[in-house]
Amino acid sequence: MNTNQSNTQTYQLTEKEAMKLSDSQQISALLTTLVVILCIIIFSNVAIANNGDKDKDKTKLDLLSWYNDYRFSQADANKDGFLDKKEINRSSKDWTFYKDDRYFRRADRNIDNKLSKMEALLKIRFETQVRQTGDKMRYTGVRNADSTPKTYSAADLKDNPNLARQLFASDWWLENNAETAQQLYTDKDWVKNNSNAFDALMSNRNWLAVNPKAALSLYNAHPTYLKSHKEVANFASSQQTFIKKHPKLSKELQSQLR
Repeated sequence: MNTNQSNTQTYQLTEKEAMKLSDSQQISALLTTLVVILCIIIFSNVAIANNGDKDKDKTKLDLLSWYNDYRFSQADANKDGFLDKKEINRSSKDWTFYKDDRYFRRADRNIDNKLSKMEALLKIRFETQVRQTGDKMRYTGVRNADSTPKTYSAADLKDNPNLARQLFASDWWLENNAETAQQLYTDKDWVKNNSNAFDALMSNRNWLAVNPKAALSLYNAHPTYLKSHKEVANFASSQQTFIKKHPKLSKELQSQLR
């Protein structure tokens, strides 16, 4: 082999190696690009999910704020913008939480022995948490004392309307057993024959307030009930008015609004 041939072969080998290196770099660059794209997709989905959770949380807070305004106006007998202990003790179950002096004092930030609308609103999440914890404890007690199966199906509850009445009064149970509850309250014959249980559900304003889709479904399915229960009808009318004015809820629930 002469020097020229050797140089040519060496050059050709170097070129092949360079081509291989180039291919390797292209593959590496492609993989890097794919990883970057995948990361963007993952983080975008996480951001979308977080935004969705924030939207839901804001909507729930809007509903709680409306509910707080409604119950406050109903309990504020002298319309001075405050609730004293007498007004709270005379009020409906909407203010049961504050009939406990511990919680009243905790919410009364300026210690004037009255609750403003804002003071009540600032504690409404805590109020909900305490109430649901109590509901869960009571439910556990019922289950432990019951010799029947520990999970209640719709069929079980249809045979035990007194237990259904207790569970319909529980925000916690309704939130965690939405499908079972729906099977009960959409059975018009069962509702007709078990009015006490249905009364408990329609009196559970905390749950109705933050579950507008279910609430509207109940109002639409039972117009006769609303006509004969003025307090429930007033609540339903106020809630529907609020939903119509809410930019997000009005679109989501448009088909249910009347």
